[in-house]
Amino acid sequence: MFYKRMLFFSLFWFFLIGCVPQTQHVQKQAQQADVHYKLGVSFLHADNPTLALKELLKAVEYGPNRSGIHVSLAQAYQLKKAYPEAERHYLTALELSPKDPRYQNNLAALYLDMEQWDKAIYYFDEASQNLLFLNAHNALAGKGYAYFKKKDYAVALAQYQEVLTIAPRYAPAYFLQSEVYHEMGQTEQERKMLE
Repeated sequence: MFYKRMLFFSLFWFFLIGCVPQTQHVQKQAQQADVHYKLGVSFLHADNPTLALKELLKAVEYGPNRSGIHVSLAQAYQLKKAYPEAERHYLTALELSPKDPRYQNNLAALYLDMEQWDKAIYYFDEASQNLLFLNAHNALAGKGYAYFKKKDYAVALAQYQEVLTIAPRYAPAYFLQSEVYHEMGQTEQERKMLE
């Protein structure tokens, strides 16, 4: 009986002590991820995607399950026109934070850069329908632009009108409408949009 108790307490202390370094290791990993993430984001804001990429690649090693790191990494790749890598990280961010409208909007913007209009329309639509998205007008404008690039001018104009219903002072919507009217040869309407 004494030996069983002794064995139990020995194992208990072994497991208890064994967990402490693991916790410290996890905390250190999280701190390293934060440091490299913040540096990467600061380089993105300073318009230096190369240094941002360097820091964010380190951050994702330390924090592979953090959606914000993946989104920032995707933005750095997008700025460097490494579109497949950017797409992969945006999709990973959406797996980690499903239905986040900011990430959907960013992915849709990437698809505009990649000239994949239907994918852009899908993700802009997903983002704009999320009632918690603060910038639904941006997503709708992006969706309208994708339709414009597909030469579906009537739908593009309808999207821009919806933008102006939500945000009547959103100046880019007027300019984007003028582009549609220009392509349609309606110079009078084009001029009105630019006034």
